[in-house]
Amino acid sequence: MARVLWLFHQGERHAGIFLDMEKAEIENAAEREESRVLFAVANPPQGNFLPQIMEVFNRLDLGVRRAYT
Repeated sequence: MARVLWLFHQGERHAGIFLDMEKAEIENAAEREESRVLFAVANPPQGNFLPQIMEVFNRLDLGVRRAYT
């Protein structure tokens, strides 16, 4: 919950849009390396904005495991 609140505040502080990437801490780090993409937007322009963003992430071959709306 703290990360979601932090992400919300970052979006507010950066004119309504925030994008960041950080290295993810995982148990089997020797097997693969993962990164976490953090994305926040305030007042999306239209109702289907989130599905459009998810489509961009899918086309970039970024696996999405969780999304907060």
